[in-house]
Amino acid sequence: MKTLWNDTFRIELNITQCDAMGTEKKETVYFKGSLKNAIYSIIRGNRKGHICANFYTSDGCWLKEIMF
Repeated sequence: MKTLWNDTFRIELNITQCDAMGTEKKETVYFKGSLKNAIYSIIRGNRKGHICANFYTSDGCWLKEIMF
């Protein structure tokens, strides 16, 4: 059964680099586990710049957007 505690979440990242050109990069990653751990994995990741992450369930339902 799919729940927020056990699913494969699709995470769409928009990363804006902190350089003179403000380069933007789009990336999609998948995380199997809980939504809480999916969010922690993105926050603790080694990506540099301003990040906007949108979280979706495996069914494609949008859940949450975080920016940091």
